[in-house]
Amino acid sequence: MIFNSAIFFWFFACFFVLFNFVFVDRRKIIWLLVISSLIFYGTWNYNFIALLVFSALADYLIAQKVEANNHDPVMKKR
Repeated sequence: MIFNSAIFFWFFACFFVLFNFVFVDRRKIIWLLVISSLIFYGTWNYNFIALLVFSALADYLIAQKVEANNHDPVMKKR
């Protein structure tokens, strides 16, 4: 999807309306961003969708582990 193409214009218009007027809950907005990003990159090359999902999932799980260790008093002393 090229930024100056007609399909990008329609994609962005739909995204803009959903982002600003339909979804008001923070969690729904985050999911809208994730799904829109996957659609955007998937239209260019669908093979990258698996890489993006794997990367995002790995980052999320690592961040959860880091956050869990922030509350551990032994780890805070290091």
